[in-house]
Amino acid sequence: MSDLPPSGEPSDTVPGFAEGLPTAPAESPPRRVSSKAILVAAIVVVVGVAAASAVAAFFLLRGSGEELLGKVPGDADVVVVAYLDPSAGQKVNLLRMAEKFPDLGGQQDLQQQVNDWLDQAFEGAGLTHDDFGWVGVEAAVAVDVRRDEDPSVAVLVDSDDDEAAQAALQKLAEGSDVGTHTEQVDGVEITVSDDSSGAYALFDGTVVVGSDQLAVENVIKTGKGDVAGIRENQAFKDATASLPEGRLGLAFVNVQQLSGSFSDVLDAAFAGAGTSDVDAIEGVAMTLSAESDGMAMDMVTAYDQTRLTPEQAAAMSAPDRANPLLGMVPADAYGTYALEHLDTTLQSAVDQLTEQDAEVAQQLDDLGLTGDGGLLSQLSGDLAFEVAPAADVPLGGAVIIGTNDPTATAATLTDLLDQLPLGGSKLVPMHGPGGGMRVVDVPATWATQEYRDVTITYLKSSSEFPFAWAIVGDAAVLGSSPADVQGIVDLSLDGGGIDQDPGFTSAVSSVPSGDGMLFVDVQGALEGVRAQLDPSEQADFDEQMKNVAPISTVVMGAAGDASAQHMRLLVGIP
Repeated sequence: MSDLPPSGEPSDTVPGFAEGLPTAPAESPPRRVSSKAILVAAIVVVVGVAAASAVAAFFLLRGSGEELLGKVPGDADVVVVAYLDPSAGQKVNLLRMAEKFPDLGGQQDLQQQVNDWLDQAFEGAGLTHDDFGWVGVEAAVAVDVRRDEDPSVAVLVDSDDDEAAQAALQKLAEGSDVGTHTEQVDGVEITVSDDSSGAYALFDGTVVVGSDQLAVENVIKTGKGDVAGIRENQAFKDATASLPEGRLGLAFVNVQQLSGSFSDVLDAAFAGAGTSDVDAIEGVAMTLSAESDGMAMDMVTAYDQTRLTPEQAAAMSAPDRANPLLGMVPADAYGTYALEHLDTTLQSAVDQLTEQDAEVAQQLDDLGLTGDGGLLSQLSGDLAFEVAPAADVPLGGAVIIGTNDPTATAATLTDLLDQLPLGGSKLVPMHGPGGGMRVVDVPATWATQEYRDVTITYLKSSSEFPFAWAIVGDAAVLGSSPADVQGIVDLSLDGGGIDQDPGFTSAVSSVPSGDGMLFVDVQGALEGVRAQLDPSEQADFDEQMKNVAPISTVVMGAAGDASAQHMRLLVGIP
């Protein structure tokens, strides 16, 4: 199993810059709002403010901890945390990347955009951006997805100034035509709407706004240590254990808990595909982080191994290996997708399908995909798909499939391709009194050519669907033209594939790749498209792509075993 790369973020923070957003000035009389429940509106307010305040906090270099997780109930089904004041390293990386995107503007422009948005969004409630100077370093949302009921939602926002936070909440409440009353829970005063549409409280430096009183009470009890928090939840611990510590945000879904409550719904949703793999998932966690080489999203899916079938466990634990087919992908490819263990993955899927429907098994056998000597038994498990420049057309590509039995795979492909309607169609006159025209299928006609001792089979030029294929060493190559296949033959014999390209190897080194990887050369693709345009159109293209041009590559990779699967997506912004 490949480990995720370290986040590379400094653990210490830079002192100073401790001021937050400006605190509220003298209040002006608030406007009256409609009959919407005030505390439901408050949830929208604090979530929006938390997201917007994050932009401003990026320009401060103090860094925040993870205090709010200690107040999130352990039985929450969904948890999202935004680090409004991330570590110094995260901010340095963000500032460096932000400067490359023209539409983001400078610090003052970005702050003004945030302020304008807040002023417009909350004008009806009599609030401005100055009313939210109390927002601190973190915000979190905890959701309890209850069966046959509306979800229970709690929003937690760290407060830098409890007095200003209380004033903002009171100002919002006074602008509503829904009355409120107070309740005492564990020594904390909770304000509850008279129509039971929501509640809020301020305790221990945290503003809590809930869709119901119970949501707020659960947060208070968790913060006081009366009930277990999300950090003690085993699914949360397993899913977050290997995620980067330097991050801008965290999300967690307790899949096992949800599947227990909604097993019948999942059974219906995944009917025909099997749900045992879904049932085995403990939880899924994801982080977003700013790295020195771009923006990264890491996701971990944690599994309960006792719920996996032996076949699933074996497929997920197959030893990692380098994909030899990458050597047959052109170095100038705009993008490539490589996969290992395709054979075990497909076999597991086929086993689940055939267990539920015996007719499916027979259909797959008839197509020559399964059974003794079927295509599935011939696969080595390696696959590569590539899109690259072509000689006669703007774009070409190929699918490269590893095989353990090239001769048998050639025969299987011949039979399979003969069954597909690849010949196209044509209009022919209709005989009879009415006359007219009708569409008829045209059988595919094939031809072959020899190229460096490799037989390339292709559809004749009269076909509407250009296509060619060949067996090249231990791989079946299905290309968009004979020229594409010839290029792959050259790479297999002479070398020089994408696996030797420094730009490719550098980009994919930032992601795990034991189970597969995706690579997109954004710069190469932009240059290729631009070259196809008339000179008069290139300036417009450059303007339209100015916020894409800073991106060099997009890479995604995955690796894991039967306990957890790790995936990382990195948008390269050097």
